[in-house]
Amino acid sequence: MWKDDDEINQTIMLKLLINGEWKWLKFNYQQHSIDNGWVKSQISIVIKRNQPYLTYALEKYVPATGGAKSPG
Repeated sequence: MWKDDDEINQTIMLKLLINGEWKWLKFNYQQHSIDNGWVKSQISIVIKRNQPYLTYALEKYVPATGGAKSPG
C-alpha cells in the first residue's frame, strides 16, 4: 500500500509488514522526467537484494476517434 507520492521532493510513504506489524515508512526515490499528458498509475514494489524498487505504468488519455464501424 502507498500514499503521499510527492513528485517534487521525490518521496513516497509505503505501508510494509515488518516483524509482523504494518508500518508506514517514508522512502526517497529517483525518476526520469515524465512528459506532459502522461500520469503514473499502478505502483508496484519489487524487493531485490533487500532493496525496494518502485515500478509503475504510465498512462495517457487519448480521446476516442469513433472506433470501429459495424458493417451494415
